[in-house]
Amino acid sequence: MAAHESQAESWLMDAWRGLDERERAVLTLVRQGRTYGAIARIHDVSRARVGQIVKTARASLFEAAMAAKHLWWDGLDELIAGSVSVHDDDLADYFVDPVGTARYSVLLGLKLEHPNTCAGRLDNFWTREPDGLAMRLRSLSDRGPYRMDELAGRAADMGIPAAVPTESLLTHENGPMERIGELLVRRRRRQADLLYLWLVEEGQARSATYIAEEFGREPHALAELMRRDSRFRLRRPESTWELAEWPDDGARTYAGAMDVVLEIVTERGPIAKRELVRETMARYQVTYARVHQCLIDYRIGHISGQRDLIDLVSRGAVPNEEAEPRRPLTAVIDDTGTILGFRLRVQRELLRGCSVAIDRWVTWTLGLRQSPKTRSFTCGELGDRPLKFTRNTSVAQMSTIKDYAESHGMKIGCEITVLLRLREGTAQLMHACATGECPGQRM
Repeated sequence: MAAHESQAESWLMDAWRGLDERERAVLTLVRQGRTYGAIARIHDVSRARVGQIVKTARASLFEAAMAAKHLWWDGLDELIAGSVSVHDDDLADYFVDPVGTARYSVLLGLKLEHPNTCAGRLDNFWTREPDGLAMRLRSLSDRGPYRMDELAGRAADMGIPAAVPTESLLTHENGPMERIGELLVRRRRRQADLLYLWLVEEGQARSATYIAEEFGREPHALAELMRRDSRFRLRRPESTWELAEWPDDGARTYAGAMDVVLEIVTERGPIAKRELVRETMARYQVTYARVHQCLIDYRIGHISGQRDLIDLVSRGAVPNEEAEPRRPLTAVIDDTGTILGFRLRVQRELLRGCSVAIDRWVTWTLGLRQSPKTRSFTCGELGDRPLKFTRNTSVAQMSTIKDYAESHGMKIGCEITVLLRLREGTAQLMHACATGECPGQRM
């Protein structure tokens, strides 16, 4: 391990151990959400005294952080500036703290906050713009409805990080959307959104009578609903309903950023990367980072010897590969490069059976450096079902391990270690909660 990495892993813990026992206990209770009044009763001091202890202890930790500023400032600034919301695990690379309480205090001192959402504060994430994530989620909802298989890409187009539990936030009881099978529709426009997605799948105009039979509604009521919604258009003289976004020549609007990139490269390739990014952003509301994600698609490449000239692989371009991401502190690989392990925290999506978003470094190390690519491992804990890893342009994912988590009584906040033996093609899952720290055992 390099000297600066060793220093990064020691300075915060040294500062934490430098606090007295009561200071550490008070900061721990504050992070757990206890009020100053409750903490005062536990330690038999006044509420004002608790405030003094918190202020003094946090000041000591912040002073240590600023003394070690050269180890984390540039990396943290780049990470926070480049994302509307950053997961606490990513910040752990700069502020190493197994429990997280010392890191929590330093991040507050740096004026970072938890993002606000319709489901309340997102406690595992940090930002400089507390309302930024909520605004992007509202914009994502406004652009709905969606099929579930396109939600991750659409969220990425809006600049929402893959680690954010987008579906859970949108479908929260206070959220603007609800999930119906594999569809995500807005609560206030439920019927019209279902009609819209159905017509998208049909791909052609249909009569009100035909649609009514599919939906079990009266033709007149459905026709009136579509008449009031600008997304639908009545085609005459056939008296059939179609989507207003369908031009007469049968062309369709873009399904996502990847469609735009492919269209532009097909039309104008070879094209300079900077020009491709600019043209894509002009045709479709998408972030700079999302356009660059699309460049690892297996159909997109660069001209040999000219990496900034982009063209189609089918026209002879050299396929692009993702650059090596920074390894997170939650992942490790042995010296032989044959055993890879990483740790992840159980979240609501995992317990609902969703695929698990993982760090891009894992899929990169597995050789998944283009999109879409998949690699499977046999896993005794999953029985006959393999553990699959997939790299898409917008997200790196691992297949669901819901059954394993439930069979071991895991709850939100539990930790799982995934151990991959690359030569043998085998995977092992392990319940990794420390003794006495397992949320599943406390409930």
